[in-house]
Amino acid sequence: MTSIPAWFAKLPAPRGKKLLAIDNNVISEYFIRKRETPELKFVFEDPSLQIQCSRRVIDEALNHPSLPAVQMPNVWASLTQLQGTGKLFLSGTTQMAPAQLAEHKELIRLLQQASVRVEDAAVTADAIVKKIPLLRLDQKFKNAMTPALQNPTVRAFLKIHSLLDSATLIFVS
Repeated sequence: MTSIPAWFAKLPAPRGKKLLAIDNNVISEYFIRKRETPELKFVFEDPSLQIQCSRRVIDEALNHPSLPAVQMPNVWASLTQLQGTGKLFLSGTTQMAPAQLAEHKELIRLLQQASVRVEDAAVTADAIVKKIPLLRLDQKFKNAMTPALQNPTVRAFLKIHSLLDSATLIFVS
């Protein structure tokens, strides 16, 4: 049995399973670089956790320059299997209510204005508006998000819409 990460307790569980959003580097580390740390094994193997990510996240992982083309079908098959068992849920903008989608689009715009790359802004905004913590293995990104989240315009938007407003609440690690 894999040990339970400390962050597991803070995940929401609206339908019995705990929900966790992931970024493409989580997929890359586990399936491409074959880094099977206890935390990654837990994320991909524990049945009490449902992984949520957008098709964009999967596309970024599968189209990464370090992924040999011959390996892509194997990674795709593994992700498809996880989706078939309900472990992986494709949760992008198509699962958002109109008001939530409007918040998502505006938050992406505001994060970009605060110097966050569009891809990073989209993944982070998705987690924020859905109020699902995001696992991102890149500490450099988390450190870069801190000033963006402290941007007065971003902070005001997050507060007005009662959204997660700090790196501690948004990211798990």
